[in-house]
This record gives sequence, C-alpha cells and structure tokens, in this order.
Amino acid sequence: MHKTLIGLMLALAAVPASGQSLDTPPMYLLGESDNPALTACQVSYNSTLGTVAAVLREDGVPLATERMAINGSALVLYVNINIAPLRLDDRPTTSCTGNVGIQIYIPKVMAEPISGVERRTALTYCTDSFNLTATRPRMQAEINTQIRELAAQCLNAYLEGAVVK
Repeated sequence: MHKTLIGLMLALAAVPASGQSLDTPPMYLLGESDNPALTACQVSYNSTLGTVAAVLREDGVPLATERMAINGSALVLYVNINIAPLRLDDRPTTSCTGNVGIQIYIPKVMAEPISGVERRTALTYCTDSFNLTATRPRMQAEINTQIRELAAQCLNAYLEGAVVK
C-alpha cells in the first residue's frame, strides 16, 4: 500500500490553544491513505485523525507541520487502521473487524551503537493499539471513541515519561 502523508492542518493548528502546556511540543498527525477495505467498512483516516486532533487541542497541544516533524521540532503521532469486512463461510456480512494502532515518536538521525554508522531511526514514546469488531455503520464511531481514549493515554505516557532533574 502506498503510504501517503495525511497532515491534518486545520486553521486552528497555527494558533496554540489557550491551555497549551509548555512541556508538550507540537505534534504532526500522520496516517495512511484510505483503501477499498476501509471504504467498504465506512471508515476514513480523515475522521479518525480529526478525532485525534480534537484530543490534542483539548489538551493544549499545538498541531505541527510536516516540515516541523522532519526537522525534529515536533513529535509525530501516527495512526494505522487495519480494518476489513468480516466474512462468514466465504460470504460477506454486515460487520467489519481489525486493529487500530497509534504511536508517538520523533524521527532522528543517530549513530548506530555498534558500527557508529548514522542511520535514520525514530525515538518512540508510546505504541498501543486495540482490536474491534462492529457493524459497518457503527465502525467509524467505535474507532473514534476508542482512539480518543488511546490518544489521551499515549499523550499522558509521553508527559509522564519526562525525567525530572
């Protein structure tokens, strides 16, 4: 599957929320392209990433541009949706099933500890996912409910992982 960057750069992204924490850097939202299985299950990355963007705004986290993520001045929040229609006895059903994952990371170029060769890598702060099965008309709503909770948990994991000196 061709990976496409979906940056949810809403007009509000340029303006930090009033409750923005100085400890939380901006985040760039990244996802794949919608595919036929997602469309058949009435699921879209735009809706899911919109839900995640709302969670970030509510917590005062500014949204970043792709350029900010590339140059290391923003974290990346990546969402991966693997949902497909459910079949029973090789016949289609009205349900879909799959997995939705979320990851917060920052891209880095670092020297490999053994060889010393510099390589592109990522420093990951949170990786989590959930499995679900739902009817096609309910699938997007179920994803949005669960991704909202998972995004908040990952954000908290990032914030709580800070070392206090």
